[in-house]
Amino acid sequence: MNPTASIKINDIAVVKRRSGGYYSTRQNEYANVKFDLNADFESLYNWNTKQIFVWISATYGGDRYPTNEAVIWDKIIPAAAPSKKLTLKNIKAKYNIHDITGEYAHRNATLKLSWNVQPHVGVLMWGGVGESVTKSFVFPSEKARNAV
Repeated sequence: MNPTASIKINDIAVVKRRSGGYYSTRQNEYANVKFDLNADFESLYNWNTKQIFVWISATYGGDRYPTNEAVIWDKIIPAAAPSKKLTLKNIKAKYNIHDITGEYAHRNATLKLSWNVQPHVGVLMWGGVGESVTKSFVFPSEKARNAV
């Protein structure tokens, strides 16, 4: 079981907007990431595989909270899917990165691809594709963009 994958970061943008919807005036920074993903999960499937849950998370540090992790994209690939390969180009993250402190500028971060095999019977198997699928970047200043 050794799936292969590659991630390429295309764009990172930090924007400031209200965090609580229409009833709050508090402004927080949100980070948006666009990326390419090529992955082959064929090796994870067998007679007992019901589906695979795949996600990309961003890990970053901060002054108050040294380790933070936020899921930015996910997908379920059922065993009945015609292809167990993902080829995504310039995809915007499903979920914006939002930090409890509300500030991102110039923090180092890393994107990581992980997966969870969900069988028909038995225990769940968790894993990541490896160090070759982690991409590091620095959050830009607010309203700035990083073309990585």
